Amino acid sequence: MKFFPHLVVVFCLASNLQAQERHSFGESQVTYPEVSKYASISQNIGITNIKIDYHRPRTFGRNIWDVLVPYGKVWRAGANESTRISFTDDVEIEGKKLKAGIYGLHMIPNKDEWTVIFSTNYTQWGSFYYDENEDALRVTVTPEQVEHQEALKYEFIDLQDSTATIALIWDKIKVPFRVSVNQHETVIAEFNRNLRTLPRFRWFGNREAALYCVINKTHYDEAMVWIDRSLRFEEKFANMIVKADLLRLQGNTTEADQWEQKAVQQADTIDWLAYGYETLGHHGRIDRAIETFKRGIAYYPDSYVLHRSIGDAYGKSGNIEMAKKSFKRAGQLARTEEERDQLQNYMNRYFLK
Repeated sequence: MKFFPHLVVVFCLASNLQAQERHSFGESQVTYPEVSKYASISQNIGITNIKIDYHRPRTFGRNIWDVLVPYGKVWRAGANESTRISFTDDVEIEGKKLKAGIYGLHMIPNKDEWTVIFSTNYTQWGSFYYDENEDALRVTVTPEQVEHQEALKYEFIDLQDSTATIALIWDKIKVPFRVSVNQHETVIAEFNRNLRTLPRFRWFGNREAALYCVINKTHYDEAMVWIDRSLRFEEKFANMIVKADLLRLQGNTTEADQWEQKAVQQADTIDWLAYGYETLGHHGRIDRAIETFKRGIAYYPDSYVLHRSIGDAYGKSGNIEMAKKSFKRAGQLARTEEERDQLQNYMNRYFLK
């Protein structure tokens, strides 16, 4: 029988990889089912990622609060290893600043008020070796009564552009704490990192960074640097119109009009369509999309596709009357059966005929 050492290496690597894909239980040398199941949940707020790794104890009909989990004592906010929470950027917790990083999440329960603790020690087992000197932040929050939840869980609720609420829910208690990010500062810092690498040498990346500033009306000086760099690489409708919009935001209407006219000379209806849907779909700005489609219609008043698209934007905004008017005009301009069928599909989204 021949011995093939390379096969042994491959087998060991495969075994190790499989083991890494599973959650290990403490120091155990074997993998077996845990009573309190491992779970992980993550959520982006802006571009900031928040992740929670934890274990899910169940009630099993037991009395939990002030019995299994005593009031007034530090608790691991889960089971087994310390519950772990990580932030890729600086955040605020209940209005208090917390640096980017990984933290052990502990709590001190009480009947009417809970303390939520973020510890710099995130590798300990449970809260048995918790040391207050390792606290990065403490906040106090108010628990809420909820319907019975058998297995402990964490949820992200009330998600907004730059805020969200994280809630621990177990038994009949929900413990919420608010997380917020400085979205614009975080995004601009990320742009600056991105534009020190290959995207710097293309018109598109610089234009995208400038467009974010235009849409969100922020950081005009940086935006001007980016859009001018984009234009040096290549002048297209997509970056010339952003230059025009940026100048207009800065109050320079004369030069803004000049850049818009220059952009329009290279444009057609599809360029206005793309610009409108970029702000609608990618940036979620219905108001700006409507404004953009209006501008396109001013140059192309008989464009079926622009009237159809502004109808779609009005529908998304809840302005059904304006959606009806826009779709009606699009119907008058439709030239083919395909366009009429397409228009009806758009109208069906808002229960219009």
